[in-house]
Amino acid sequence: MDRLLHYYFNLDYMAKSFPALLGGLGVTVEIAAWTIVGGLTLGLSLAHAAGLPGSRRSTS
Repeated sequence: MDRLLHYYFNLDYMAKSFPALLGGLGVTVEIAAWTIVGGLTLGLSLAHAAGLPGSRRSTS
């Protein structure tokens, strides 16, 4: 049982790899933020170009 716990819950190894995990979390948050910004920009641009209700070029 001790080997199993040491294999799956090796706290020394977890502590050593924690900075890398935080770096990966930062990359994930940055990708998510840029995806939101890009999606909003593209969506609003297409809505404006198509003249959908709510955009400035609407004819209604």
